[in-house]
Amino acid sequence: MRKIPSEHSKEADLNTSSAKILRLFNSLILTWTYLFISYCDVDAPDDRSEVIHPATVHEDLINAGYTCWFPEVTNKYSTDLMARALMDSTIFVVFMSTSYANDPTCADIFKYAKLTLGKPMVVIVVGEENFSWRKTNLGLLLPDVSFVNMINSKKQMYDGKFRELLQKLDELMNLATRNVSTESPECFISYCWKNSAQAVALGTRAEDKSLGYGDPREIKNYLEEEGVRCWIDVERIGMNGLFDEIAKGLLEAKMVVACVSDEYVQSPSCKKEFHYACTVLNIPIVLCVVGTGSEWRRSEVGILSVNCPIVSFQLESEAANNRLLELVQDSIQKVGKQDNNTNNNKAAEKTTEEELYELAQRKFLRQIVNYASSHDVEPYPRIFMVDLVKQENQSTTQEDPEQEKQDPEKLKASISMEDKSDAFRLRQYCVYILCECDKGWHTVDEPMMLPEDFGSDLLDQFAPYLCRVTAIMKHSKTMVPNFLSDPDGQQYTKWLFESTAAVVPDFKTGYHQFRELVMNLDIHNKAGKLSRCRQTSGKTIWLCSQHVSEMKVTVLGKDTAPIKQKASVQTAINYTEEWLRKLDPKRLQAKFKSSKKADRKPVGMYIV
Repeated sequence: MRKIPSEHSKEADLNTSSAKILRLFNSLILTWTYLFISYCDVDAPDDRSEVIHPATVHEDLINAGYTCWFPEVTNKYSTDLMARALMDSTIFVVFMSTSYANDPTCADIFKYAKLTLGKPMVVIVVGEENFSWRKTNLGLLLPDVSFVNMINSKKQMYDGKFRELLQKLDELMNLATRNVSTESPECFISYCWKNSAQAVALGTRAEDKSLGYGDPREIKNYLEEEGVRCWIDVERIGMNGLFDEIAKGLLEAKMVVACVSDEYVQSPSCKKEFHYACTVLNIPIVLCVVGTGSEWRRSEVGILSVNCPIVSFQLESEAANNRLLELVQDSIQKVGKQDNNTNNNKAAEKTTEEELYELAQRKFLRQIVNYASSHDVEPYPRIFMVDLVKQENQSTTQEDPEQEKQDPEKLKASISMEDKSDAFRLRQYCVYILCECDKGWHTVDEPMMLPEDFGSDLLDQFAPYLCRVTAIMKHSKTMVPNFLSDPDGQQYTKWLFESTAAVVPDFKTGYHQFRELVMNLDIHNKAGKLSRCRQTSGKTIWLCSQHVSEMKVTVLGKDTAPIKQKASVQTAINYTEEWLRKLDPKRLQAKFKSSKKADRKPVGMYIV
């Protein structure tokens, strides 16, 4: 997970450039995104000299800015703890090997991540070179996985393999930092991995005569060097899964380059791609003949492609690349620009800052609503933002500035803190109660002053919650926090986003404590001048008066009905106990001395 950029704009001016959008999304997902790393102890020996060690990869991921849950070999973790960490994670990173696949505990974790939780995953292959894990039960769950090959023989190539891992993580999290055009790919590359020398070098099993002169992945590189945007599976597998991404790539492409071969027509996936492009989408197709065979001409693909232009890459030819480029460019021009412009506009609309900001708000609010629902207190707002009090306000509240200057110990402490870039801990802090409108959280009331020791004694305790809400509010367009323009505020946010205390998946207890602190400060029970409302969906939301009038909501009272009901039930129980204590048990026993019929006295006489 990438770290939040440390620079802040004084006016919090949020431009809509792609770079700004990328930084925004990085910041918003920082505090609730991390990697769960799973590996087998057998693949983590004490001697790291001959293997690519999981701990080495973990250390490099930390240095690259990612947050990870990494089980140490020397520690024994409970099943509940590991399951909780896995549920809270965003991406499952597994070091796959034969030892891992045969280990019952590792297999259970893997199945829980993939089958139960459906976690996006990155597979790193380690251990020996036989890839026998493919023949295990776990191998059946990964029939078409794109993995990073870090087997023992790749030790000397570790730097390149680690860059490949970072690329896959970035693509999976939609945080690619390389310079990729945001426009839709024009050309879809359909091919069989067995015909790619690059894929075979990374572990794909080749068949006899499956490798010819042309490599589909090199063909893709050539087209992109000539300015043609291409879609290829190894670079586009993201959060939606392999087949969803393939369908999306075909729908957005203007044409298809099908690298046909005998192996291609034997692959069910390749045949589905070709059939879908040819008979359903009816988009132009250019055939690149790869491999060494010719039996493909007698297949369904050969029949459907009888009218498609063909370029042979089975033997070395200098003219093949130029001929392919001409055919591809001609096909793209014939498709027309109108549909492409529409697709580009839709893609651009989906990546605006406003949508990313609102997405972060909704996701965080769902988590906070869940925490607040289990908080046994009277109804009260749920979203709070902590900010620094402006210096001039802080100085005017001092009753005796001269006495402050004459306090050498405090002055010495202040200088010491400034030298350590921790001066923000000496500042006065305040808290805002925020309206939960999805157009942007904001405040309509004056802030409440937090205790003077908040910066020095309480920041670490509440860092997990403050880090998350600050990551959102620093990009708000509805209010500009002081910490954006204050030098101490910049140190405060820098510490907050880099603090190890903030990297806690579950911060419910800390949130409850902070909420109670705010409630205690609100001695007049103003609740930030917000009203508790019920939406048409039945959900509860806290809104300011302006948004109450604009939205279709029902205003609820700030009563304590749940608590009163609980108290009334307790009173009834006490009264019943008191009545039973006063009842004479002998008089009850006297009624059952004999089984003979007896005159029963009215029940009322026994009531005291």
